[in-house]
Amino acid sequence: LYFARAAALEREDIETRRYADALQVYERIVTLDPQEVRAWERMAEIYGSFLGDKTKALEMYRKVYEIESHPTVLANIKSLEEDLEAEEEGLEAETE
Repeated sequence: LYFARAAALEREDIETRRYADALQVYERIVTLDPQEVRAWERMAEIYGSFLGDKTKALEMYRKVYEIESHPTVLANIKSLEEDLEAEEEGLEAETE
C-alpha cells in the first residue's frame, strides 16, 4: 500500500510531482522494514535524478549495496563518488 502511494505521488503532473512526499512514504517503508531494498533504491533515484542531491543519493545507494550487493548498484555508487569528487575539485580550483 505504501509503495502504491509513493508511486502515485511520483506520477503526478510534472509541475506538481511531490517527490518530498514520496520520500516520506519511502522513509516510512524502511522504518517498518529496513531491508526493503526497493524503497532505498527509489529514494536514491529521487535524490539523485530529481532533487539533484548527489550526496544523499550516494548514502541511499550505499544502503542498497549493504542489503543487496549488485554490480549495477556498485556502478551507481562509483559514478556518484566520481561526480562528487569532480565537483569538489572544481570548487577548489575556483577558490585558487
